[in-house]
Amino acid sequence: MSWKAPAFQFYVMDWAMDLSSHPLEIEGAWIRIMCHLFRENNRGKKECSLIEWSRILRTDEINTERILRYLVTKNIANITFNNKLITVVSRRMMRDNKDRINNALRQTKYRESKKSNKEITEEAQNNNIASSSSSSSSSSKECVSEDTLVANDVFIALTLNTGKLYDIPKSDLEIYRKLYPAVDIEQELRNMKGWCYSNPEKRKTRTGIKAFITRWLSKEQNKGGNNINKKAILNNKTILDQTLEDIQKEYGEDDINSDNEVSL
Repeated sequence: MSWKAPAFQFYVMDWAMDLSSHPLEIEGAWIRIMCHLFRENNRGKKECSLIEWSRILRTDEINTERILRYLVTKNIANITFNNKLITVVSRRMMRDNKDRINNALRQTKYRESKKSNKEITEEAQNNNIASSSSSSSSSSKECVSEDTLVANDVFIALTLNTGKLYDIPKSDLEIYRKLYPAVDIEQELRNMKGWCYSNPEKRKTRTGIKAFITRWLSKEQNKGGNNINKKAILNNKTILDQTLEDIQKEYGEDDINSDNEVSL
């Protein structure tokens, strides 16, 4: 027989209180029996014949049976007499053994759970790495395929929060130019593409991307614009001012402001 634990718990106070009123012979017999119960595979329980119990207690069969019946009568142990076999059970040892087994099972489950969580974490990290690589590859493909998009009547494509692309057709550019004349529409759309690339956690949904574009362009318009259109407006104003100056020189300022105003 084999067992891992080299000793069992001995509750000194309980022993002294429970067996203080019993003969020394009974104390000695019970501690000897418990040592044999501890060595069993089913710790705390042993079944054998009266002859074997006599060998354990080192006494004759009559005295052995007397001791065993004393133990069961005084409720020190659970003992059953079944034909030629006698079963002796230590309630405390059985309970301690059950607690030990349950504790070992809990520790095993905890280690398995910890190992499983570690594997899940490693798998998630690997997936994130693969996803990042895929995202980088996708971003590269976006940059490479921009010429193809232009050829297919799509000026540019903005990346959505799902990773998919939102195409902006060339026809939309004319609408944006009319709405925001002071803004370089093409360059701002490229700026938006760069923003989406650099801020993946803030990318817009398919339903919100148009509002994002109009807010961006409106903001640029309110700032005064940034492009050739603004310069063209300033150039036109300069040409107009110069034309007025020429007319004033030719006709005189008083004639221009008179009722017979010169029509330009």
